[in-house]
Amino acid sequence: MVSGIGLLGSALLPVAWLLETYRTYEARDLEAVDPKFVALYVLGSALLAYHAFQIQDLPFIVLNVTMVMFTGTELALLLHVKRGDNGES
Repeated sequence: MVSGIGLLGSALLPVAWLLETYRTYEARDLEAVDPKFVALYVLGSALLAYHAFQIQDLPFIVLNVTMVMFTGTELALLLHVKRGDNGES
């Protein structure tokens, strides 16, 4: 049986992360975000997602797969911005 509380928690954490990422992007305060932190977060979430699949824990699967997607996107944006603000590669 899947816990409704677990699924709610799995939904709230990514929403909080997404809102904070959006706030940081809108404020153009990307220099405050360390790409190494985000890269470690992506790796940690990917490993936890793998573990959640192994133990078949749906709330943690949802949470960690979602966080890999969000933080992976954030990492790609950060690396793009760090290369040059004018969009040059």
